[in-house]
Amino acid sequence: GEFEDTVFLFGGYTKMGKALGGTDESRGMVHNDTWCFDLKTNGWSKVRKAGIPPTPRCGFSSAVHKKRNLVVFGGVLDVYEKQDLKSTFYNDVYAFRMDQRRWYPLTLRGVGKKGG
Repeated sequence: GEFEDTVFLFGGYTKMGKALGGTDESRGMVHNDTWCFDLKTNGWSKVRKAGIPPTPRCGFSSAVHKKRNLVVFGGVLDVYEKQDLKSTFYNDVYAFRMDQRRWYPLTLRGVGKKGG
């Protein structure tokens, strides 16, 4: 998301590979850090974790809500246990307040009654 000339990025996946010290080129690492890119200075900086951030994940959906909230939904965490890949799929929602640089978990409510 973008807020006041700053672009925010969350989480993702880094393919480790042998060049980065990994032992298997097919494995990688899932992240939950938040970074910001200042469009005025063209510089990156890591955002200090504040609030309750999502767990590490990749493959999530995100959108900006009301010009100040980066909303993250779902995703997956892949972990290797010996030779097996274990995937945990998420069905949760978090909001990152870009003006406060703080994470909040969101609770979805069921559909209410129609009418009155």
